Amino acid sequence: MTVDNEKPTVGEEAYKRLLNPEKQEVGETSSEMNKTFEEELMTCVKDYQSSRLEENAPFYVVVLHKKERIMKNVIRRYFFGRETEPTPDYDQVVFKVDPKTQQVDFKWVIPDIETYHDMVLNGHLYPKDKQMLVDFCKRMNNDTLADYQRQS
Repeated sequence: MTVDNEKPTVGEEAYKRLLNPEKQEVGETSSEMNKTFEEELMTCVKDYQSSRLEENAPFYVVVLHKKERIMKNVIRRYFFGRETEPTPDYDQVVFKVDPKTQQVDFKWVIPDIETYHDMVLNGHLYPKDKQMLVDFCKRMNNDTLADYQRQS
C-alpha cells in the first residue's frame, strides 16, 4: 500500500495494470520508458568512466531489456559499461563512448528473439522506417554486426 506522497512500487503498478489491461497502451509504455533513457545512459557513462583505469580508451555501454518472469507486463532496463564490444544478443542496445571527445555513438539495437527471427526471415515486408533494425538483425544473423566480427 502506498502513502499519498509516495509513488507506487513496480509490483503495485503492474498488478493494477494486469487488473485493468485496457488502461495501458504499448505506445504509452514505450513513451514512459524513453523519458528517462538518455538520463540513465549518461549516468551510466559518467559512473563507468569515473571507475576506469584507462581514461582515454573508448568503452561501451550496453542496455539490456528484461521482462520480469512473474510480472509479465514489467520490463526493466539495465545499463552497464564495459571495456570491450559485446557479443550481439537479443533485447540489447549498444553505444560506443569516446572519453576524449565525450562522444556517445549509437552502435546497434537488437529486438526480442521473436521479432529478430521475423526480421531476418521477412525483412522485406517491414516498412522503410524499420529497415535499419532489419539490417542490424541480418548482420547479427551473419555474424557481421560487431566491429570485431568484421575485422577478419
